[in-house]
Amino acid sequence: MTFDPRTVGLMIVLLTFISAVMLALVQRQARSIQGVGCWALAELLVGIGLFLTLMQVFISPWLSFVLGNTLLLTGLGLTWYGIKIYKNEAPPTKLIAGIVVFTALMGWWFGVMNPQPAIRIAILSLLYALLAGLAASSLLVKVAQPLRTAYWITGGAFGVYALAMLARGLVIGVIEQGMAAFEPTPINMLTFVVGASTQLVTTFGLILMITYRMSMNMERLASIDALTGALNRRSLEQGATSLAAQGTGRSIGVIMLDIDHFKLVNDHYGHPAGDYVLQEVTTLARAQLRDRDLFARMGGEEFCVVLAEGDEDRAARIAERIREVCSHEAMNFNGVAIHVRLSAGVAAGRVSGGALEDLIGEADLALYNAKQTGRDKVVRWSEIAAHSRPTPAQRIAVPEALSRIA
Repeated sequence: MTFDPRTVGLMIVLLTFISAVMLALVQRQARSIQGVGCWALAELLVGIGLFLTLMQVFISPWLSFVLGNTLLLTGLGLTWYGIKIYKNEAPPTKLIAGIVVFTALMGWWFGVMNPQPAIRIAILSLLYALLAGLAASSLLVKVAQPLRTAYWITGGAFGVYALAMLARGLVIGVIEQGMAAFEPTPINMLTFVVGASTQLVTTFGLILMITYRMSMNMERLASIDALTGALNRRSLEQGATSLAAQGTGRSIGVIMLDIDHFKLVNDHYGHPAGDYVLQEVTTLARAQLRDRDLFARMGGEEFCVVLAEGDEDRAARIAERIREVCSHEAMNFNGVAIHVRLSAGVAAGRVSGGALEDLIGEADLALYNAKQTGRDKVVRWSEIAAHSRPTPAQRIAVPEALSRIA
């Protein structure tokens, strides 16, 4: 059976159009993920460009050598551009634009004004190799699972394609300078077969990257409070369980926070103002914590801090800092100054000596005492422990899993 590069090329064109449609459909469901639209448009441009170059014996050199090759390089560049913005990195706009302009000028000179197929094919192949290699280098990096699998599948495909195009450019440009683009030679057979194969793999890899990113976004949304961005009860449970497992026998601090007279904020200034206050308290409080500490909204205007380590003195100092920073200056909402005061209760202890829910219950009782004895203050559990014991009715609702931490 005779190998026909044009037949394989037409198959690649069909695959790119199918990929463009698939990515466009995925983009409609993944609008929050950057780069997907670029990938869909890139596949379309690559398909059109390759089709025009395949039709070079039937159409004008301007359409085939200039427009076709320019669209091909634009598509490859746009794929790399999409990868960069998918990763929230600065897009290489100037470099890609320079390559595209150079491709157009080179196609015009070596395809129209001074036709030299071998030089044109060699330069184009090296440009394909460059862009594919840059795309591969952006993906073959250290990254946490599950994105690592998707990154490396896609990056590996780009890497293989880059090597194939590099070999094609060197063979045609150096060894066999008379070779045409679509002659049934071994190097053409290799590059077209590799092109068809990597087209399938890269599309699969890009869709896998989108799927994993959507899954991670949904998991993140499920673990945070939508209004404030603080952890919710579920994620507090998971984080506290992890802290307990990592620091058996280590003292852990718990702070319960409550905004004093928060109902008056909603009544006097409206619920948007109340939402703003909750967001500002979250921002100010989290700024006083370390990365490993947990900050969660327990509901309404009540928050919980679980310190990765520290005794009651440290927990009280942090609670006092949070209270002071939130009350230091009025919070400005649409020109209205809103003064915020916080009450806090703190407790600390070794996880191995008692369940974490007991510490949360003790901090909650200390908070209750702060509210009952004047508000705008921090109360330690040790200050009231002698005459106060938590009862089931007093304890806050704590996820069941915390009761199993010992």
